[in-house]
Amino acid sequence: SSPVSRAWKRSLSWLRKVQAASTSSARDAAVWKLLHYRHDLLVHDPLLQEDAAAFRAWNGLITRQMLISSSWVRALTEVAKKAAELAEHKAAVAATQRFAEWIQEGQAAGLRRQHLFARTATGWTQDAADQQQPTNLSELDDLEGVSLVQLRAALEPSEEAGTPIGAQFTANVERARWGAQWATGSKPDELQWPEDMPPLTPVSLRIFKGVLFSFPAGTGLGWDAVHPRAMLRLDDDHLWQWLFLMERCEREGRWPTMVGVVVVVLIPKPEGGFRPIGLIPNMPRAWMRLRRIEAKAWEIGCDRQYLYAGTGRGSTVAAWKQAARAEAAKAGGHQYAQSLLDLVKAFERIPY
Repeated sequence: SSPVSRAWKRSLSWLRKVQAASTSSARDAAVWKLLHYRHDLLVHDPLLQEDAAAFRAWNGLITRQMLISSSWVRALTEVAKKAAELAEHKAAVAATQRFAEWIQEGQAAGLRRQHLFARTATGWTQDAADQQQPTNLSELDDLEGVSLVQLRAALEPSEEAGTPIGAQFTANVERARWGAQWATGSKPDELQWPEDMPPLTPVSLRIFKGVLFSFPAGTGLGWDAVHPRAMLRLDDDHLWQWLFLMERCEREGRWPTMVGVVVVVLIPKPEGGFRPIGLIPNMPRAWMRLRRIEAKAWEIGCDRQYLYAGTGRGSTVAAWKQAARAEAAKAGGHQYAQSLLDLVKAFERIPY
């Protein structure tokens, strides 16, 4: 929006209140605002200045006698409605043009806006910068002064000067850094599914619909921007096709090519740097929730007393038990030791 569009929308709102006012006090309040409210129309854009002048001229023609007449009020409302829509459209076009100019002009005109995108809870996310090789000076170099030629060369603009790098460079750096963890240059080993592996239990259409409806209304979307509940608008024939496709993927142990695409989004971390979040499409998300019962049964079947990754045995429970054993050993005069091994980026290195 712009100051001009907001002025038109305010006037339109007050004109509608004049028409629909149920009491004289409410009508008089709206009339007073139309006649005496001082709109902030301080604009610097030449196009907006022309629109602001047009609004002032229109607003200056309104009198109390006109606002008493229902015919005049209807006519003024119609003019204000069309003018508000036109001003809002111009403001949107101008905002899009300014953003496009900022993108084309680069950091000199848009560094502050880029920092607004990189704000975190504890400060700014550090920008990547062009790393220049330092100048190596020996004891024979003259550091007390420079010649006129050297001075002119130093004052001339240089393409080799270190400058802040844009968001695309930051994304490229993160791609290379995380690509090393993900082994993007190598092909992961393919899983060998057992030949006698029985198929999973077929799913009814009623259960499938219940699974789709179980997603919260505010759940995050994947890269296809399709909410799982939106699939409930499909007819039963299309939903059956979805089920048949997922059953085939289960039998073959692989997803279609496009479904297997994962879009990685870089989320700024409070302590600096980025956390990669992988966005998957709608189909695998629905399938994972659809087979939650089978997955839960498998986890229960693989439960081990020493594996603190099941129900009621999280990492905090393991830590408190170790602390209790250490305190008991100290109180009894016994020796106690433990070792802690950490797999760095373990989750990132799992092929999936």
